[in-house]
Amino acid sequence: MKHLWWLVVLVVFILVGFGLSRIKPPELTPDLSQSELIGTVEGCDLAGQSCEIKGYRLDIDRPVKPLTLLKTRLQTRASIDSAVLYLEMKDMDMGINRFKLKPMKDGGWESDVMIPVCSTGRRDWLVSLVVQDEGRNYRLVYPLSVVGK
Repeated sequence: MKHLWWLVVLVVFILVGFGLSRIKPPELTPDLSQSELIGTVEGCDLAGQSCEIKGYRLDIDRPVKPLTLLKTRLQTRASIDSAVLYLEMKDMDMGINRFKLKPMKDGGWESDVMIPVCSTGRRDWLVSLVVQDEGRNYRLVYPLSVVGK
């Protein structure tokens, strides 16, 4: 009888675990692959100045150094539901570097960002800003050059 009780408990735990594994958590931030590219800035580097694409002005604290907490600000007149920054390097896997911006009272958006160190010494980053508006995701890309370690 004791063995039957443990068997029932084990089967219940297995069924509960299997059921919980099927629950998919909601996506908290938009995915880059599910966003429409609407602009890439040319001739502007966030390391030296704020850059604007189609009414989305992005600014970051300077000097831009890796492993330093940097305040990032987005100003726009567009009515957006959310904004997320992704840090990437072209042709280099730098892991997932995603930062959700929070709305501010002045209408802007802010986040603290920390840029990782590339083990090869590269310093050329791409900042992808993904904004969500009425359920659609739009992506804007800004170049960013990091100063030495």
